[in-house]
Amino acid sequence: MKIIGLAASPRRQGNTEALLDAFLQGAREAGATVEKYALAELNLRPCDGCDICSYKSYCPHSDDAMTLLPKLAAADVVVLATPVYFYGVPAQAKALIDRAQYLWAQRHVLHRKVGKPGGRGVLLAVGGSRGKKLFDGISLTVRYFMDTLGKDLASSLLLRGVDEIDALRQDTRALARAQRLGAKIAAGQSGRAKRR
Repeated sequence: MKIIGLAASPRRQGNTEALLDAFLQGAREAGATVEKYALAELNLRPCDGCDICSYKSYCPHSDDAMTLLPKLAAADVVVLATPVYFYGVPAQAKALIDRAQYLWAQRHVLHRKVGKPGGRGVLLAVGGSRGKKLFDGISLTVRYFMDTLGKDLASSLLLRGVDEIDALRQDTRALARAQRLGAKIAAGQSGRAKRR
């Protein structure tokens, strides 16, 4: 099984990436092949709405999005680990999500096959506040991003009240939950959406 993890935080080695690393460790230990990409280190131009992808079947921007998106579509599982920024994903993740319009056009306009049958998506999200609707916006955005990649959003691990820069690296329970979820996904099981 091929699992690709996306670290969406602009800050490296923080809470979001700690959660992703634990998930990927569990998946690797369960036999999956894993790759990780830190979106902050990639060259990701925003979509400019030119619509060329809808009638010429390519995106005119030659950047890391055009290398990464086909890999995501071909993977068995895509994991997006993100902090909450104003009830949404940070700019780096939003740029990649918007550029997935290229894949959406492949499927819905040009009627080409996109993604791997039975592919799954996982959302790992960390937010500082404890608001009741803290993850509503992110969950919808990521669900449709995964759909564009040909994946069903199968599992989520959503953690509230994580505000200190290094809080999760000290939270062995949260990291163990992420590791167990990674192992379950690698074993072909689905984990329910979990919130704290």
